Amino acid sequence: MSAGSNETAADVWGRFVRTPSLGAHPAWIAGMFDGALPLEAAGRLAAHPRFASRVSSLMAARHGFGDIDAPAEPADQAIALSDSQTLGTIIRRAGAVCWADRSRARSAPRRSRR
Repeated sequence: MSAGSNETAADVWGRFVRTPSLGAHPAWIAGMFDGALPLEAAGRLAAHPRFASRVSSLMAARHGFGDIDAPAEPADQAIALSDSQTLGTIIRRAGAVCWADRSRARSAPRRSRR
């Protein structure tokens, strides 16, 4: 989801939280229809201006999305609006940090309890 030349960050974020179908993978959309909708058709349906808000409402109801008007930190917004390559990098780095912390915790000397 990239911003147009006249869009503000708030505009892009508002569209993201109000119409999540625009950024959803077609498999996620097709899954809501129990596979009765081919992936290509699911992608077109989710992106169509007439149906995007309806599909987004179905997604919110099915997956229990939170309050769309709740404030979000700018860093969280930037991550959520990132392209797939950037998200992949973030995920790999977060995983590396998580496993490094776990490894460090396992190798730390344990204190005896008395």
